[in-house]
Amino acid sequence: MFRRFKFFGLFGLLFGFAGCGTKSPDFPVAVVTGSVLCEGKPVTNVSVIFYPMKRKETGPRDNPTALVGKAGLGSTEADGTFQISTYGDGDGAVVGPHEVRVGWRGDAPSGCPCDADLSIKLMDVIVKEGEKNHFELKLLPNNGQEKRAVEKDD
Repeated sequence: MFRRFKFFGLFGLLFGFAGCGTKSPDFPVAVVTGSVLCEGKPVTNVSVIFYPMKRKETGPRDNPTALVGKAGLGSTEADGTFQISTYGDGDGAVVGPHEVRVGWRGDAPSGCPCDADLSIKLMDVIVKEGEKNHFELKLLPNNGQEKRAVEKDD
């Protein structure tokens, strides 16, 4: 009888600890939605990435481009809208400043006058807790000029 009690006691402890294993996000997030436009028209088939960045500091040793938190990802629907997910489906992006990049999912559609390239920063935004974080992302025109390269950290 004592053995059975020990067995079920250990079994219960294991399941008890297993239930405590759900991990909350490392950084707080806020819901982020938006749309991607090219010359005022919705764009489909693009990925949208929100890279959380360290706030710019004034000290000489501070790196204003340091990644702080997990990147949020989304992709546009047929109407050009997107919703960002970081830790779970549609939960949003890490609260704070972000560098936003947009890139084609596969080949760019023929005849599209805009450029979507994940190696190029499109814009900076700030995701705020408790506020409506809806961003309109306007793609840059593809005018055949050399693309601006974004510096990469070593």
